[in-house]
Amino acid sequence: MAFLVYGRNRRTGELVRRIDEDAHTEDGARRAAEALGVHVTVVVANPDREVFVHALAKPLKPEDKAAPDPVLANEAATFQRELREVTPNTPATYALVAINFAVFVAMIAAGVSIDNPKLPDLLHWGADFGPLVLGGEPWRLFTSMFVHIGFTHVASNMLVFAYVGPTVERMLGSAGFLVLYLIVGLAGSLWALYWSPLQVEAGASGAIFGIYAALAAILLRERNSIPPHVASKLLRFVTLFVIYNLVNSLQPGISMAAHVGGLVAGLVCGLAIAQPITPDAVAGRSIRNLAVLGAGMLFFGASLAGEHARYPNLSRLYAALQRFSQVELTIPKRIAKIESMTERENIDSVATALRRAGLLTDVIKTNGNSRMADGTSAQMTGTALANAIEHEFLPAWRAVREPFGALKPIPAPMRADVAVILNYMKAREQNWQSLADAWRSDDKLATSAGERRTRELDEIARDVRRLPLLRLPLD
Repeated sequence: MAFLVYGRNRRTGELVRRIDEDAHTEDGARRAAEALGVHVTVVVANPDREVFVHALAKPLKPEDKAAPDPVLANEAATFQRELREVTPNTPATYALVAINFAVFVAMIAAGVSIDNPKLPDLLHWGADFGPLVLGGEPWRLFTSMFVHIGFTHVASNMLVFAYVGPTVERMLGSAGFLVLYLIVGLAGSLWALYWSPLQVEAGASGAIFGIYAALAAILLRERNSIPPHVASKLLRFVTLFVIYNLVNSLQPGISMAAHVGGLVAGLVCGLAIAQPITPDAVAGRSIRNLAVLGAGMLFFGASLAGEHARYPNLSRLYAALQRFSQVELTIPKRIAKIESMTERENIDSVATALRRAGLLTDVIKTNGNSRMADGTSAQMTGTALANAIEHEFLPAWRAVREPFGALKPIPAPMRADVAVILNYMKAREQNWQSLADAWRSDDKLATSAGERRTRELDEIARDVRRLPLLRLPLD
């Protein structure tokens, strides 16, 4: 009688298959293998030795068999049992799923749209955004992993995460799994910040890509301690998941950078943290986890310093853009009101309208007539209009323009847009000064030319507002 003995090398954790032709019983074959340092999991008896030789030399593929191979089924069941023995529960996976859903529910309860949240809402709840991260809020690199852009986003992410999360957690232990999730999630956020610092990023997909990549690395590194058909099945699934989702990442609004960052970090961490499923390896998990966590935090600090070097003054530029956006939407409109007032014949109505609109502070009402504070004749309507521009609008406009000039250096990807904004602001300022001079001197020809230039600049302003820098969440 021949016996096929299946098990693992107690020292290395590698799979072992051997034929025992000397034993007379299954128990004898088991004891003989254990004496050789094998942790026996399956003993199969068959008088036909050639079948066992074929099984050792070339395991049957599932498509070649009409019925499931009992040896392969036992291998898979044994592997799953051993995983459960070393890590009986997977609390980290389900805690992460619960936290992600809890944050989403809290967002909805606070009034955020369930399927189309606005950018200010995402930022309020901790989404990743370069100017804020580099402006003193680096915690957004972490919190953005738990903020999602709609129900479909969070549901699909958590579904694919929960599918492999328990398996990876049992391979690494709960603490190691949390360390892995933290590092790959931060890596995804950092890489997204590196490539698109002005894009609002949110979601757990970078971390999920990292978990899948880590599983692939574990399967490749520990292929001798994981049943081949089990590893092959898992590896095929991981490969399909990664390819499909990387292709899907080419769609607008999906962060390819976050996915790639998590993927690369997952491969590295998986290779570093993977160990055989043996008692000795399990006992050393804490040391490996601390080593990987320490290396990950050093990488995080160095990467964040690199982000600051790549995008100097990004937070100051964002603040300048916010002020520009607010002022640019108000001052041109208010000056347009002044231009329309130049066509009015009644001086008193001009001054009254200016005062009511808050456009003029140095016009006073005396004896029923409009007069300037210096006592100039009420006929000097042009002077009143010029003063409104020179004393109220131009100083505010220059105050917005000056911070742009002080931003040195400007991050390279934004320099072209900033140059366009500065040229536009300079042209506006020159135009308004020309109008003020024309109104003060009552030069009809110059006034007409200035008003034509204003209309041209209004057209240019529409193009300026379409610049990527001004499509940011600037509210």
